[in-house]
Amino acid sequence: MKTLIVSLLLTLSFTATAHVGGHYKENIYNPKFGGTLAKIENPATNALVAELAKDGKNGLFLFLYDRKMNLVTSSASKAKVSGKITSGRGKRAQSLDVSFTHSNDRFKVKLPNIKKRPYSIAINIKQNGKSSTIVFNNVD
Repeated sequence: MKTLIVSLLLTLSFTATAHVGGHYKENIYNPKFGGTLAKIENPATNALVAELAKDGKNGLFLFLYDRKMNLVTSSASKAKVSGKITSGRGKRAQSLDVSFTHSNDRFKVKLPNIKKRPYSIAINIKQNGKSSTIVFNNVD
């Protein structure tokens, strides 16, 4: 009987020492312009995160951020940015190439006529002989 009481007391004392709060840091990666964030694979610039945001009905903005979510402007301004939009499947599949232009702190593209939505866009950034890729899926 003493063993039962001691084991119950020990069990209850361990569960009562749990703490409040999570084990993970707060997410600092929130889109600043209402777009979608994606990680840049093998970064060609010092940007590590990209945000794709809408520019009205017929355009997209691409913002590049460093690790602390500060806009990367000076080094990225000389980069060549192009993209490939794919939508639909089978006979209705559509594939379009687009080219981004740099303006202020962002890259901008005017979208061609996309018949099927949502679509995916694979963006390629080339600078100083390096190339990096960003993929955004289910863009509408």
